[in-house]
Amino acid sequence: MPNNEELYIKPCNIETIDTGFFEHIDKQFNIHTITNSGFKKVPLLWLGSERAFQVKANREVRDSVGKLKLPLITIERTSMAKDPSFKGVVQADLRHFNDDRKYRGGAFKVRTRINQEKTAQIQNNRNARRNGINNRAYPEYSKKVIYDEYYVPVPTYVAVTYSITLRCEYQQQMNQMLSPFITRTGQVNHFVFEKNGHRFESFIQQDFSQTNNLANLSEEERSFSTKVDIKVLGYLIGDDINEERPKVIKRETLVEVSAPIEVVLTNVNQTEVDFENLQNYRQVGDLWYLINSLNGVTDSDKLGFASKEAVLNIDYHSLKDESIFESQLVTMAENLHDSDEDVE
Repeated sequence: MPNNEELYIKPCNIETIDTGFFEHIDKQFNIHTITNSGFKKVPLLWLGSERAFQVKANREVRDSVGKLKLPLITIERTSMAKDPSFKGVVQADLRHFNDDRKYRGGAFKVRTRINQEKTAQIQNNRNARRNGINNRAYPEYSKKVIYDEYYVPVPTYVAVTYSITLRCEYQQQMNQMLSPFITRTGQVNHFVFEKNGHRFESFIQQDFSQTNNLANLSEEERSFSTKVDIKVLGYLIGDDINEERPKVIKRETLVEVSAPIEVVLTNVNQTEVDFENLQNYRQVGDLWYLINSLNGVTDSDKLGFASKEAVLNIDYHSLKDESIFESQLVTMAENLHDSDEDVE
């Protein structure tokens, strides 16, 4: 029976992108600045959560009256777009299969590998019939090679824009906080972050919008604010909680369709023999016999062999009118690697 495996992978949803981006800014950029209490890491705050949760989760970012302590970095997801012109390596619209073959979650073939065990078994059986059981391992070239094909879910690309706002009270702190976003990526505005085995490309936008109240000579506290926009090429796999976990599908290819054939010999006169088609006759002594096959390989069987899939690619329901039973085809598909008879 073909070895068809389903390997579960971790899904990728919107929360995966948000969490990966937040952790990358927090741990990889790891922005510090000089404050009145020394050299400290700048707190990072996600604006998507409720204010009550922010106050309870991290009390150090607010003072006794509830105001935010500066310096501070905030992150907000401002927009999402499904832009056909902003996509990754998979450009085609490949839908996953949802039929009886259970390809659910896998539609894009990424790897083909020779199945050494099954290929050796097929060739050993063939050599045993030709050269004897003792010579079944005799090396011989054969085109009957079984492959393992791996299919992965096709991602749906989405452009996610995040706004990072740097807030502080001194110009020196703003310079120290802004510098990593300019110099960390070198001469390009590109970096990659990972989460749960998924990789996402990020592009820092060129403009850094800065605002301050230096021109205001009132009694308000001095503040500096700089906004950095980063566009992320993300992708989604699966429908989140509305779909089961996506899978990596492994399927074996077909090399041979075998079916039992019953042969009946009918005695005929020598004058009735068609010598141009002697393959249909058999001579035993002076007697001639016509070879009749009662059961042969049907056109539907040949269609399944030509499909080269792990199971026969046949619409069983449409073939019932032609007296082809589904149970017979399924049984043949399950035993196609165990049979020793070649297709005739």
